[in-house]
Amino acid sequence: MRHYTPSVSSISSSHVGTWKIFTAATYGHISIVSKLGVVAVDHWGNTSFTALARLFFAKSVQHAKVGAILLGILMARDRNIDRILMASDSLLAINLLQKGENSTWEGGSILYDRLDTATKMDQCGFPI
Repeated sequence: MRHYTPSVSSISSSHVGTWKIFTAATYGHISIVSKLGVVAVDHWGNTSFTALARLFFAKSVQHAKVGAILLGILMARDRNIDRILMASDSLLAINLLQKGENSTWEGGSILYDRLDTATKMDQCGFPI
């Protein structure tokens, strides 16, 4: 597993009025409880909000990772933040979201929920 320590410049978003949201998730294979984490920072790098949640009965690691991304999008929307850049610890989850309805992933119905929520924002990007 690759570990990444972000630099200050990569933590903040480059545009005023845009928040960067970092997400992570753990998958509970035995306990069937996954843990989701979200941290949002503004364009100065100041923490705007954090969230922790449990996701029961996730079918796979990717379900948990995509669930964390949804949590970040929903938390931003609840705070009337409509310009975000998402960052995840799962490149596969980001790629699945970018494929959208063209995805052949078995959890594809979850993607539709995420994409429907994201389209209600002015900007929701998934930089790689």
